[in-house]
Amino acid sequence: HRLMQAWQRLTGQREQRLDLATRLLRPPSLQQAERAARVERLARRFAVAGAATSAMRRTRLEALAAALRAPDLRLREARLGSAARALGAAFGTRLDAAAARLAHAGAALDLVSPQAVLARGFAIVTGPEGAIVRDAGALSAGDEVSVALSSGGFAATVLNTRTDGMSAPEQGTD
Repeated sequence: HRLMQAWQRLTGQREQRLDLATRLLRPPSLQQAERAARVERLARRFAVAGAATSAMRRTRLEALAAALRAPDLRLREARLGSAARALGAAFGTRLDAAAARLAHAGAALDLVSPQAVLARGFAIVTGPEGAIVRDAGALSAGDEVSVALSSGGFAATVLNTRTDGMSAPEQGTD
């Protein structure tokens, strides 16, 4: 008797599974119709999306073509004017700085120019060969020299020389 009950339980369970599978399983013709309908919906969506994408691309392309045909000259003129003003200001600043550097260099040159040195009370002496005399030892008694001053100059004959300081040379020594 137990065997029979076990067999009936097993058979009942399998019948329930078979009923469920039958309810879930649709006929192939119905499955094919559902798939065809889904493919049709997807095809319509694809066509709409493709048309929208094409329209957006066409609009963008037309806008770019219009920009190439007729550029907005007012905007470009404004940008060019702004750039020209900025360039002019920068050039003026650089020019002012260069002028200041040039004036400073000119003043420095004026301080060391031979004429400025002469104006401060110094003299430039050239020896018999015309070279500037930098050392008294390069001259001898009797040499003819030229002396340039701030205003004018003169010729002189060396009587004697001295190489040991700033004091005036003694007459008669060599």
